Amino acid sequence: MQKEEVFKLPLGHSDFARLREENCIYADKTEAIHRLSSEGGRIFVARPRRFGKSLLTSTFDSLFRYELRDFQGLAVEKLWKEKTHAVVHLDFSEVCEFADAEDFRSQFESLLISSFAAAGLPWEEKIDGALAQIASWLNDMDHPLHRTRSSEWARQ
Repeated sequence: MQKEEVFKLPLGHSDFARLREENCIYADKTEAIHRLSSEGGRIFVARPRRFGKSLLTSTFDSLFRYELRDFQGLAVEKLWKEKTHAVVHLDFSEVCEFADAEDFRSQFESLLISSFAAAGLPWEEKIDGALAQIASWLNDMDHPLHRTRSSEWARQ
């Protein structure tokens, strides 16, 4: 008698590589992910909170950063012909506590500098052509908005 493979529910997981390592259930959307990445250009994904945006950006991150390392048995494994790319992930939840607009600007600039450095890229106000050759993810863009809406200085 063959033992059936047991898959875990991915409750609270938003890290694609971890989800795959821990043998969690994953609805294979990688064919669509390949189609989106092949078309190029900018993609804006607007979904309500808790609707998988972080998992989607993590999936793209893994694909661009590590190629097929985490995609064995998924549709994209047969489709992917790309190589790795530098990946810049901007997580706006890191810029959610600020006193005023100047503090936000300062924190946002620090986020840009550290995110580009983590990808091995120097941050300059103008990067000649380099932005076209990197994959960048913006995540939790609503955090500063929630903070601003509820802050004392925004009501003044």
